[in-house]
Amino acid sequence: MPDELYFVYGPEQDSIHFRGEYVPDTLLIGYWDDGAALLNPHVRTAEGEWEAWYLAPWKPGAGRYRSFWDLAMDELRFLRNPG
Repeated sequence: MPDELYFVYGPEQDSIHFRGEYVPDTLLIGYWDDGAALLNPHVRTAEGEWEAWYLAPWKPGAGRYRSFWDLAMDELRFLRNPG
């Protein structure tokens, strides 16, 4: 997968664009609702934070975030305004 597809985050991201070869090295950090959060050590921010993934049986691929902070803030926004 080319970087120009992989490194798209936010609403423009297509969740099917993730690198499956990274899956064995991800770190499962928790379950909530009907999904799981993982950290990917292969992609890091300039500050060293690992990329975060959200996987759910109803979602194809993986929702990817630059960091766990971004994933948590997205979840919080959803909880505050689910519509």
